[in-house]
Amino acid sequence: ESRTEPPMEGALVRASLADRSPFLLEEQWLHKSVVLILKDDKAATVGVILNRPSTQGLDIKVDNAGTGSTKVERIPLVYGGPLTVEQQPVLWLHCSSILREANIGNPVGSRQLDGIWMCSAQEVMKAVGKGLVPAEEFLAVSGMLVWAKDGGENQGIEGDLELGKFEMVPGSARMDLWSRLKKQQILTPLNFEASLQSSEEIWSASGKEVPKSGSKEG
Repeated sequence: ESRTEPPMEGALVRASLADRSPFLLEEQWLHKSVVLILKDDKAATVGVILNRPSTQGLDIKVDNAGTGSTKVERIPLVYGGPLTVEQQPVLWLHCSSILREANIGNPVGSRQLDGIWMCSAQEVMKAVGKGLVPAEEFLAVSGMLVWAKDGGENQGIEGDLELGKFEMVPGSARMDLWSRLKKQQILTPLNFEASLQSSEEIWSASGKEVPKSGSKEG
C-alpha cells in the first residue's frame, strides 16, 4: 500500500515522560529529546533532535541588501543525532510565517504547510540580508536519527510511539516550542549548566497544550 502523504513527516515527537527513561542506558542522546520527523517511508523513519545545543557554531556571510555592507553571523549548531549525511551535513530549519510567505524553503511534510520548513544556507543568507528576519529565526542542525523498518520488531518511529518510548507533541505547542528552541546558545563552560536546564525545559514544555491567542508569530 503506497502513501503519498506520510502523516509522520513534519511531526514533532518527544522522548517518554516515564519515571524511568528508556534512554538512560543506551541511545542516551535521546533522553528528554524533542525530535522533528523529516521522512517516514516503508524502509525507515528519519528525524533530527532539536534541543541538543553543541559547542560549535556556524558562520554565515550576510550581504546587507540596503547598505551593501557584509557581516558574519554565527549561528549555534544543534546536535541532531549520531548519523551524518555527507551531501547535506547541516540542515537549516525555520518556523516563521514571514519566511513561509516569502517562500523561503519548503515545508517538512506536505501536511505541515504551517509548520517547520527546511531551507538552504543560501536562502538563510538572502533572507537575513534582505532584513526579512534576524539570523536567530533559523535553526542549524548537524546529524540525524534513523529508525529502521524490517516488518518485525523494528517499525520506525511509530513502533517507538506504540512502545511508549516517544509521544506526539501537540500542534498547539509548536510556536512556543520554537520560540524556546531558537534561544539555544553555543555551549561554553560558562553556560553549560544553564543550557542543559534549558534543553530539559524545552522537552518539558513540548508536552503542554497551548491555548490559541491573537498574538502573531514571527
